[in-house]
Amino acid sequence: MERGLPLSVSFARRSGERGWVEPVVACRVWKWRAPFGLGSPLIGSCWRPRLPLRALCVWPDWLRVGPTGGPVLPPHRSPCAGCVCGISACRTFEQALSTPAFGADYVVAGEVALWGKVLEDERGLCGEFAYPRTLALIEASFTPRHPRRRPLKAPLLRAAMAQLRSFNVPLACLPAWDELASLSSGE
Repeated sequence: MERGLPLSVSFARRSGERGWVEPVVACRVWKWRAPFGLGSPLIGSCWRPRLPLRALCVWPDWLRVGPTGGPVLPPHRSPCAGCVCGISACRTFEQALSTPAFGADYVVAGEVALWGKVLEDERGLCGEFAYPRTLALIEASFTPRHPRRRPLKAPLLRAAMAQLRSFNVPLACLPAWDELASLSSGE
């Protein structure tokens, strides 16, 4: 049996070029680092409780090449095919957990709702707006892809859980990565 969670909600109906009418649910990881809180694993985006994250393309011209490596893309609404902008998510937790989260005190996995302009490709999904639907802090966050720089202490765990509770979504604290599969399958 394949580990991970396939999309638990089928793709929502489209409304022409305006984007998705209903949110699309996918999987992703975040890093949690004191004192910043929940953040994107690779770039410095901070996710704030009770506020959707909105993607904006802020990449310099030399990174905004066309889909075939052609001319620079003009300023555009995020996400855009051929650009690296947008809020990314994966189809399964297994795919999401392959994303490195360097510098994290804890790695947090969960489901995310994407809406507005949503693109799908072979790597996963990319959205204009996003907000967590479920969060799971992994206590044993150390894996080769998620190195830990220092030992964790109980006050740090309490601070992480308190900040994550403020997102007002279902929250779990799991002792290890392998517990994630049972949480995602609804067992």
